[in-house]
Amino acid sequence: MKIISTTFKSLKKELISLCIIAVLSLLFYSCKDNNGSDDDSPIAIFTVTPESGNLSTIFAFDASGCTDNNDNTSLLQIRWDWENDGTWDTEFSNTKTANHQFTEAGTYTVNMEVKNTKNKTDSFSLDIIVDNNTPPIADFTFTPENGTTATVFTFDASSSSDNEDNTDALKVRWDWENDGTWDTDFSTTKTATHQFSTAGDYTVNMEVKDTKEVVSNKTATINITEGNITGTFTDDRDQHIYKTVKIGDQWWMAENLNFYTGGGSWIYDNDPANEDKYGRMYNWATAMVVCPDGWHIPTDDEWKTLEIHLGMTPEEANKYNWRGTDQGTQLKDQGSSGFDVLMGGYRFKGGGGFLSINKSTSFWTATESGNYEAWIRSFDSDKDNVYRFTKDKGYGYYIRCVKD
Repeated sequence: MKIISTTFKSLKKELISLCIIAVLSLLFYSCKDNNGSDDDSPIAIFTVTPESGNLSTIFAFDASGCTDNNDNTSLLQIRWDWENDGTWDTEFSNTKTANHQFTEAGTYTVNMEVKNTKNKTDSFSLDIIVDNNTPPIADFTFTPENGTTATVFTFDASSSSDNEDNTDALKVRWDWENDGTWDTDFSTTKTATHQFSTAGDYTVNMEVKDTKEVVSNKTATINITEGNITGTFTDDRDQHIYKTVKIGDQWWMAENLNFYTGGGSWIYDNDPANEDKYGRMYNWATAMVVCPDGWHIPTDDEWKTLEIHLGMTPEEANKYNWRGTDQGTQLKDQGSSGFDVLMGGYRFKGGGGFLSINKSTSFWTATESGNYEAWIRSFDSDKDNVYRFTKDKGYGYYIRCVKD
């Protein structure tokens, strides 16, 4: 009996030892699983923006959504295969974002592989469609080329083009200050007008979009000066009150002179109503001495200064005939300059008649061209630009006095 008892005690001890070993083993493997076993792998995922595009599209890939049970995302490493051809196009890196532009049209499967600190990996792929649509070409013009806070500018993007779409199908929108906020919605209308409220240099941004939502931009800079400063002047000789306007650095009468000289001046058709509206016409000799004190007949160069300020190039200003772009429109009645030219006609030289009322008008300059002619400026109701030429001093033209 003693032998049996001893054997039983020995077996009991062995069973207890086996149980302890089993529990310790279970705890060991449980702890290993909780702290990351060899089967623990990261989870791969990425996004792409945009999801489709063309040969000009730069796709932005973002794998910052990858996760791992044991590693912080910042420790995970990423590499990319842009064509999923088995050749990795980038090395492993902790940087989770990448950009890529495809050089040929087609459907691409982009593959991304993520690796954790235990060198366990996972992969994720997305299909991207790349077509051969080319971006539109953005282009626009504007008139006038510069102006004041009183100027209404016209912008025209009809010169924009696209290889695949007709220009009529393109849409444009405008950002007048290039501040990142679009001031108009996309529209197939290619023209727009805008008036700037304060002086300064403005960069105008225009964006054009084709039918596949591909966009291009163009910018241009415009200089805006303060708007017209106006006033009045009273001629002490007859108490006639004239409107005046400052354009650039020049003060001009904003009405035709209407001072009676007794000879060398005329009223269109000798009609007092025309005198009230258009003032008087003068031959050149009379015009040279008729402006009141402190004022004078502008020279040809002083007219050029006015025209250049309104956007005419110096090269254009020196030409003959019709020059410039819309300077005539700016100078006409209701134009942006405040100069308010009216179509008062003219008087033919010598004893000739009166012509072209409501159609055209002309002004003397103080600059002679030989003994018998002097330079003039003319305007036409159907033209936007300004005429410069020489005429016989015997013609009857209007004058605008400019301040000394």
